[in-house]
Amino acid sequence: MSCRQYNFQQTLTPKSYQNGPPKRKRSCTYCQSKHYPCDKAERYPGDSCGNCQEANQVCVYPPPK
Repeated sequence: MSCRQYNFQQTLTPKSYQNGPPKRKRSCTYCQSKHYPCDKAERYPGDSCGNCQEANQVCVYPPPK
């Protein structure tokens, strides 16, 4: 027998999943339709995302699934 003991639970579990799966970032309907990255999360609530501002679109988010 070896003197070393390993905790296999810690070695086999990725750190990113220890607290559950990562949350997905949501995009507005305009960014979804154009396959653009939506920057709404970095802005203040109530503002449009950068892509909608440039295209003069209304920034609308679909309801959560």
